[in-house]
Amino acid sequence: MTSLDGLPREKALELVRKAKLADLTRWIATIPAEKMPADFLDTLGDDVTEEPFCLRLCLLVWIASEQTQVPKGLQLKAALAFLHQKDSLLCAGTGFGKTMMIVMAVLMNKPEDESLVIAISPLKRLQTSQRDSFLRYGIEAMAINEDTMATISDFDWKASGILTTPSADS
Repeated sequence: MTSLDGLPREKALELVRKAKLADLTRWIATIPAEKMPADFLDTLGDDVTEEPFCLRLCLLVWIASEQTQVPKGLQLKAALAFLHQKDSLLCAGTGFGKTMMIVMAVLMNKPEDESLVIAISPLKRLQTSQRDSFLRYGIEAMAINEDTMATISDFDWKASGILTTPSADS
């Protein structure tokens, strides 16, 4: 299989989404060891789906972040709930990387599936911050709230991520 270096972001993401474990393992070796959540990856159990899932997420984030980030171990642990189709609730403090959890959910989706991730944020300021984060990762996202409803266009509905508030009083 090809190297990911020099490929446009979308092409590299597409290759990673479809890659087999051997390619994921080879590509993951190009990420600096100090960036990788090695302690967490070493704890993965006998479930043969967990390792490729976590390696794939690390590569997707690495590519989408323009080779600056990989998920933290606790983010990968929480993401395994997606893999095992478990309902989950994540309560974490400021700076934990909750927005990254949403980004990872979007990155795992194949664009041709036209999947949509919806995040409910308590504040419009947080929506704006999350939308800006999504854009930095190359993800189209839109915020839906009382201030944006009048300006939403047909193009906006092609977004992979929708950020909304629980009420109009946010």
